[in-house]
Amino acid sequence: TATVYPPVLGSPLENLEILGRAFSAERGLREQFEIIAKVGIVGTDPINNTLVVCATPTCINEGISATLDLLQTDYVDIALIHMPYENATEPAQSAIAVTFDMLFKAGKVRHFGVSNWPNAMFNSLQSLYPRGLVTNEVE
Repeated sequence: TATVYPPVLGSPLENLEILGRAFSAERGLREQFEIIAKVGIVGTDPINNTLVVCATPTCINEGISATLDLLQTDYVDIALIHMPYENATEPAQSAIAVTFDMLFKAGKVRHFGVSNWPNAMFNSLQSLYPRGLVTNEVE
């Protein structure tokens, strides 16, 4: 899931809302699914028609919170940072690792990974997150 994906029906968030209503209506249904949520794309720059990427702790937390609210669930199985971002310095990656650990300890996310990151960036974040990343999804 990702809050920026195009809708199958209606609004961009309707896909997640439909799943959330189903999870809420049928006890035990949520546990039959592995939910992978992508965070980090917060919109589109209307001038350049490019994606706006944000992997700050605030953006990660807000993305996970929005996903949990829409899906009406307490946790996602895997959270991925959607795509590489500029200025991915070691301090920025350290902040991401701390954010991952806080979300894990809060029970909101069971595992973490990234999507379409260069190997060097993936390996750097992997070395900073004590529980280890589970994937670098490549499209």
